[in-house]
Amino acid sequence: MKIVFFGLLIVFSSSCTLFTGKDKVPPTTWCVLLDMSGVREEVQTRQIYADNFNKLFSKIAPNDVLVVGLITESSVNEAEFIVNHHFTEFKASSDNAMIESAEKSNFDATFKIEKAQIASKVSEFILQSNRIAKSTDIISAIHVADNILKKYNNPSKFLILLSDMEQYSADYRFPVENLNDDRNKQIIELEKQKPRGLPDLTEVKVYVAGAKSKDSDRFFRIKNFWLTYFDACHASLMKEDYGATMIEL
Repeated sequence: MKIVFFGLLIVFSSSCTLFTGKDKVPPTTWCVLLDMSGVREEVQTRQIYADNFNKLFSKIAPNDVLVVGLITESSVNEAEFIVNHHFTEFKASSDNAMIESAEKSNFDATFKIEKAQIASKVSEFILQSNRIAKSTDIISAIHVADNILKKYNNPSKFLILLSDMEQYSADYRFPVENLNDDRNKQIIELEKQKPRGLPDLTEVKVYVAGAKSKDSDRFFRIKNFWLTYFDACHASLMKEDYGATMIEL
């Protein structure tokens, strides 16, 4: 554990962008959903999830919010979070340049440690937790993410799904569904008619990292569903941002 922590500390110390009180950047909410289904039984899959998480984590800045939630068989009824953290914002206590500089140096050192501790906690959970969910209710988990993103209401909002994206719940079982344009529209209409409706993800940028299926046909059918679904939710999910790994954030 110490090796993981100090290794991450070195990485973030060298790559972390430092911000001054005069160069404030609008805060971002990063909502990450981690698939806890049987797909995690493969060590390679866990490593892919961890690698993708670290890519986005390097972008986190002071005053950002990070929430890491679990995709399980009961994502809405029993929402679970590994992390729900609001990172510290730098605020100088004086306009004196020397005092502000000294305070900023202390803040930067503390912020690096704060990031390394959070990164270590999440990476350790992804790689080492043996918990496996009985099924995968991704749609319900997206509603949980919607609540988180609205709660903090930051100008910049990201939703990252570390998942194979194979919804497997009482309502929909993508591995055996004949997903096509008509079925996709039908599912979305069914969701609209439910009391929860569709989540409103306006201005939310979505990334999918970890998507996979047993064959390419099923992969693209499921991909097309999620592109249609997020479009109906007014979110931004580009075709190139849906795949096995995160190309660019």
